[in-house]
Amino acid sequence: MMTTDQSGCTHGSVRDNKIGRNYFDNRINNTHLANPSCNYTATFNGTSSAAPVTSGSIALILEANSNLNWRDVKHILAKTAIQVDPNINDTTVILSDGNYIAEPQWLTNNANYKFHNYYGFGRIDVAKAVAMAETYAANSLGVFVITAWQDSGSLTTKIANNR
Repeated sequence: MMTTDQSGCTHGSVRDNKIGRNYFDNRINNTHLANPSCNYTATFNGTSSAAPVTSGSIALILEANSNLNWRDVKHILAKTAIQVDPNINDTTVILSDGNYIAEPQWLTNNANYKFHNYYGFGRIDVAKAVAMAETYAANSLGVFVITAWQDSGSLTTKIANNR
């Protein structure tokens, strides 16, 4: 994700970045080849960049079809998403009494959509999402049902001490 940065090569994310995390932020002879004034950075990642991208995408979807509700939008985003890092493995922690999967690989939910805690449904394909929204029948997902709280009862599982 590219964004503006604090002006100059001694401030912000680009400062003192002789070997950047990506091509745009790399410097040769103390000069950014494509960014000589160091006013931009291409290392704006994570939720800080995902939130504005998602918000803008949803705005475009709603501009294409203003009759959509929140469930319609979520469905369109899930249906048109592109799976990111499809070969990611489980993140496993080795404990004294065995292994624990701290973060599972991509899972398929009951609606047959792939989901990962790092990536949600995947990368937004806003062109596909807008195209789907243009012909989507708003409020067509059926009744939204909220179920009562389900108590799991007493749990007696010990948590391993991994010292």
